Amino acid sequence: DDYTASGKNVEFADIHGCLDGVNDLSDDDIHPSGAGYEKMGKFWAGVIDGYLKGETQNVTEIPTDVTEIPSEIPEVNELPIEVPTEDVENNENDENVLKIMTIGDSITFGLAETGGYRKYLNYFLKEKGYTGIDFVGPEGDEEATFTYNGEVVTYDDNHAGYSGFTIMQQPDSWSDDSGLYEKLISKDAIKKYQPDIVLLIIGTNDMTANRSMEDCEKDLHTLLDYILGDLPSTSMIFIGSIPEYILYGGTPEKVANYNKTVKKVADDYTASGKNVEFADIHGCLDGVNDLSDDDIHPSGAGYEKMGKFWADVIDD
Repeated sequence: DDYTASGKNVEFADIHGCLDGVNDLSDDDIHPSGAGYEKMGKFWAGVIDGYLKGETQNVTEIPTDVTEIPSEIPEVNELPIEVPTEDVENNENDENVLKIMTIGDSITFGLAETGGYRKYLNYFLKEKGYTGIDFVGPEGDEEATFTYNGEVVTYDDNHAGYSGFTIMQQPDSWSDDSGLYEKLISKDAIKKYQPDIVLLIIGTNDMTANRSMEDCEKDLHTLLDYILGDLPSTSMIFIGSIPEYILYGGTPEKVANYNKTVKKVADDYTASGKNVEFADIHGCLDGVNDLSDDDIHPSGAGYEKMGKFWADVIDD
């Protein structure tokens, strides 16, 4: 209580109070019995559960005058919510589920390989022990499967990936419905699904259209401002660099210049205290060697590397 009163993160937990005195002793008359240890395990689970939910005052046998959990928003490189490690059904309104929205163009959609990096991301997050995960978005299905290492793997296919889309609608585009910014607004995607983490990769089609870096930078700000405006204040946006491509005049120089622009935009938001960070997807790939035969989308091996990369980013 002395530490608690002085503002330190120390609290008293009454283990003794959860036990039935000597009736919960083992035959050695000093250590708890199996039933006693079971009660202790349940007690500590309740304490931790209450702490993570900010409800320590409601946990049995815990004093009601404890210091509350600090309410400061975490640093942008910290995961803003606790991720459960038990199975949780997909439910966009469940506070115990970490909601991830993958946003972008055909690379997010998964052209050249169905499910793209998203299926691998889902798989590798589960391998890391994260099972309370819900991929959210207006597209895809709640459940899809693919074969990986000889096993059929189930993954959550929901996303916000749109093939052929630019950052914003362009007047000379192949379609009058090909702007990511406008599409997300029309779907009310961010406000509806309230993701905890956004993974954004966009810009390849802007580069194939030979758009200027200045215009792309402006459009990225418009897109990010919209997403941040509808996003919960503790949610995180990771905006990724784009992979190499060859089709439609793709060159390493063009890709590098665009990726510098993406990093500059991300760094602007980070410096101003916004929960936006740059993620170098390009750096996890082996250039054109990880392209598929269409010379613009990643190969299966490339998508796998991207999935591992994003899983590590989220885990970190």
